[in-house]
Amino acid sequence: MSRSTVRRYRETGKFPNAVKDPERGWIVPVGDLLAAGLRPGRSAPLSEHAQSENGPAHDLAQRIQQLETQLTVERAQRAAVEQVAAERERSLTDLRAALRMLEAGPTRPQPLSPVPAVPPEARPKWWQRRSR
Repeated sequence: MSRSTVRRYRETGKFPNAVKDPERGWIVPVGDLLAAGLRPGRSAPLSEHAQSENGPAHDLAQRIQQLETQLTVERAQRAAVEQVAAERERSLTDLRAALRMLEAGPTRPQPLSPVPAVPPEARPKWWQRRSR
């Protein structure tokens, strides 16, 4: 349906619930279009305003670009956090192994062979020792 068709129908009163919006122009409810026998779904080419850099399409494109940038940053942060988590898991595995070794305790040492003690009477007295 073309703009001229919608305008003609509006001017003849076939859209009783149509409202004029100062920013967007005429707003015609879908129910009025269907009641008038029109089939919505096909639109006329975009106006110059909608194609300009200040239009809603440009705003949406900027928002999409902003969200894609945020997504890239979040993915990079997630990868870094996962790398740190993997490193910590490896450290915990090592620490658990060390703790198991400590909890097992040392084995009992083998008794050393006793060193024969020199009886005190066999040692010369300090004044009897020779100087070297």
